[in-house]
Amino acid sequence: MTIETQDDVVALKRIGRIVSLTLQRMLDAAEPGMTTRELDLIGQRLLEEHGARSAPKLTYNFPGSTCIGINEGATHGIPGDRIIRAGDVLNVDVSAELGGYFADTGVTTVVPPTTPQNTRLCRAPKTAPPPSAWPRYPAATITCAWILPATGPSPWRLAMTCAARSVAAWSASASRASISLRSGVPWQ
Repeated sequence: MTIETQDDVVALKRIGRIVSLTLQRMLDAAEPGMTTRELDLIGQRLLEEHGARSAPKLTYNFPGSTCIGINEGATHGIPGDRIIRAGDVLNVDVSAELGGYFADTGVTTVVPPTTPQNTRLCRAPKTAPPPSAWPRYPAATITCAWILPATGPSPWRLAMTCAARSVAAWSASASRASISLRSGVPWQ
């Protein structure tokens, strides 16, 4: 998507704030003994309260409103009866749509108490080299537009770094990667 007007910026910021708030509230609520389905229902309720729709449900008829992975099911896990336990590596991804605009955010964390190994695992992406230090793949083009709440230093750089890291391995063999944030335009 090309951001063409101030209205586009406002709409992207609005859905960005909703997914950010939803993610934070889900992480705050996550505790040993609850199921991933219970955590997902918290996310679903929050998205609905803000008039947003789950992007995975809307786009792919995903069985949950959010993606929740534990330990070996690190990403894009389907919420269900799995019980969250102390020390689990928990990944929560929240993607939503509002008014034709999409936003996506996610975090991997450890349900306290943690181990040194799990702490290192969660910190590893923050210590990876910047994209400018990666080998170039001339056949790959990545188009991303991400709006994040203005928290911490340089949210734009953080968003683009995360997006680039997410698709780096796939892009090495792809001829083109394009990510669209407007409804009606499929992911290619």
